[in-house]
Amino acid sequence: MLIMRMYALYDRSRKVLALHIVVAVAIVFGACVSLYFTGNQHLASCISDLVVYSGRCWVEKKKNIWMSR
Repeated sequence: MLIMRMYALYDRSRKVLALHIVVAVAIVFGACVSLYFTGNQHLASCISDLVVYSGRCWVEKKKNIWMSR
């Protein structure tokens, strides 16, 4: 539903639609992979550590930009 709103908001741009579809498919694919590998705890912990590390780096980068202003 939100993909259709963004598609309409950006004046029915096919590039925006393609980007949102690719992101949605990647999220669904990631969810399926994570469900498939739930038995392999080492791989699941590596993936979750990477996601948490990436998010923490992003937040720290934004915080540093905000503080430097």
